[in-house]
Amino acid sequence: MPLEHLPNEIIETILSHLALHDIRNFRLTSRASASTSSHHFKSFLRRKHVDVTESSLRSFLQATNPGHIGSFVTDVVLVGVVNNPKWLNRRIKDPTDGHKCDMPGVGPEGQARAQADLDLLMQRQRDYERMRATGTDVTLLAEAFTNLMVPNHDERPGLRSLTLEVVVYRLDAEQRLPPADGGSWTLIWQAAAATFHTAMRALAASQMPLQELDVYSHLSRCSLACTELSAVDIESNGLTASLASLRSLSISFSDRIVDMRKHHFDITGDSADDVDWGDPAQDEERSDDEIEAELLDTSNFTGLARFLHRCTALEDLELHVFKLITSGLDNLYVRRDAYLHSILAINTPFPYLRRLTLRGVRARGPDLLAFIKALPIRELRMVNVKLLVGTFAPIFDYCVSHEAALERLYLDDLFDPNPLAHVYFDGETGKPTRIDFKRPCSNLLERTGMDVRRAIPYFTPVGTRLTENPRARRMWKWRRRAEYGPP
Repeated sequence: MPLEHLPNEIIETILSHLALHDIRNFRLTSRASASTSSHHFKSFLRRKHVDVTESSLRSFLQATNPGHIGSFVTDVVLVGVVNNPKWLNRRIKDPTDGHKCDMPGVGPEGQARAQADLDLLMQRQRDYERMRATGTDVTLLAEAFTNLMVPNHDERPGLRSLTLEVVVYRLDAEQRLPPADGGSWTLIWQAAAATFHTAMRALAASQMPLQELDVYSHLSRCSLACTELSAVDIESNGLTASLASLRSLSISFSDRIVDMRKHHFDITGDSADDVDWGDPAQDEERSDDEIEAELLDTSNFTGLARFLHRCTALEDLELHVFKLITSGLDNLYVRRDAYLHSILAINTPFPYLRRLTLRGVRARGPDLLAFIKALPIRELRMVNVKLLVGTFAPIFDYCVSHEAALERLYLDDLFDPNPLAHVYFDGETGKPTRIDFKRPCSNLLERTGMDVRRAIPYFTPVGTRLTENPRARRMWKWRRRAEYGPP
């Protein structure tokens, strides 16, 4: 029996297990096969990664023209590109430098290749800066978004999701590195900010309807400085239209970037920074009053609140706070609780919100309780949340009450203040991190359905170690540092 004569259910099952190349071959066997497999074939075309480079943006625009294959795209991953020349510069200056001696090709051929890679990175950066200066990035992306709003068969116009990411070129001109392995955190934060603004301006220009927006929420060691949210033209009619259609928002934002020194010296946080640390000027620091004025600037906190105020149709909200740790900064007054306080102050209604995730948040207990109470959520996730004032007791009491009506609760690595202490849940065994307690306990609590209504007994041992296993302790600290800071 010819394959195309098989029942559709069997063909659908076969196609669901095939890779894109095999589906292409199946489509070539007959017109009937091409028609039968069209749904599975289009599913491979829905998600598109687009680098913020002129060549990539132009290719994306061309692909989205009516009748072209890009018209099937519903999910776009916009990728900011960091061309980091730090290590190549250092290697060329001193090929015997043991700073990265694990890299091959230290001889003349290796040096020539390193120089060629460096020249290419520098040319890419010049091309990028020229594109940004002329606004070409926004124009090309906005035109592509506009193309995607042309009705395509039974597809809804616009995008289902837009995800922002960052990649780094550092060791050579070909290898794409994630931010966690990309050296200079300053260059990564700059690329994250530039990519975010390109996306926001393109949305505003096209008035693209958008259902889901993910701003670096699941990238390690990459976040959007809080001041960048304040720089968005939130009053733009086009952007207001895009944000009004959002159903899901995940966003990672960090503290304001503060330079403690009077002179910059091209310090980017890269291990290959070429800095004369013996220069006395390195020790010249700005005054505490000047730095604190920047840290307490209201624009650090109100940008997030104003942004969320335009997203009133949200059903799913995830806020991830990345803590930037700068030498000497923790001795100053940093209002990390002001983000949540500003959201409460602007009184944004979220009538449709059903799922809330808070990661890395620092808050006052009364503010956190008031925020949760104001939302009609059915699922609450809190990870690495620290209270600066109050305790979790009233928050837990509300979460298990019938008034809250929660259907799912996930709590992991919570901290009570005075002094800062890890929260351990009595009777929970999902993720034990202590083995010296006389009773079963864990810093992870996960409940669903009617199980959410049970009381949450907990305790906060002070002055105890995170874990009895040194290797596990190092892994925990590394994971938390990559996700929540420092850079």
